[in-house]
Amino acid sequence: MFNNSKVFYIVSIIASLIWVVYLSNSLYRSFDTYNWESVTGEIVAVEAVRTSDSREKYILLIDYIYVIGGNEFSGNNKNFSKSKLNLDEMNEKLNASQVGDKIQLYFNPNNPTESVMSIGISKSVIFLLLISTSILLFASAKLKKLL
Repeated sequence: MFNNSKVFYIVSIIASLIWVVYLSNSLYRSFDTYNWESVTGEIVAVEAVRTSDSREKYILLIDYIYVIGGNEFSGNNKNFSKSKLNLDEMNEKLNASQVGDKIQLYFNPNNPTESVMSIGISKSVIFLLLISTSILLFASAKLKKLL
């Protein structure tokens, strides 16, 4: 059905290009956190939210506050990719993250309102970026043959 469909390859190129741009931005932001400064913050709220997909997966939302130069800021970013957890992982993280706990945070010195709880790169972002790039290259090559 889609063997020689130009429309299929054009849609594949557009969709994979959108993913490549989005994931590249996420990867860039993750790399940038290595240059951020650290500060001690405090957890003010913890909530587990079930995702809408058919499998039982959760996203852990942690709200925190931190003070820089006498100014109080708040945030809720673990990092720049939201990890989905199964029930056991979620319960483990919930037990380890209690309201009032002190935590190590990292903030952007150029914009202290930006902060994360962990720095670094998510392996899932790298994996998805590789897959999206592969699809983009494959669809581009197939479309070029058809033109």
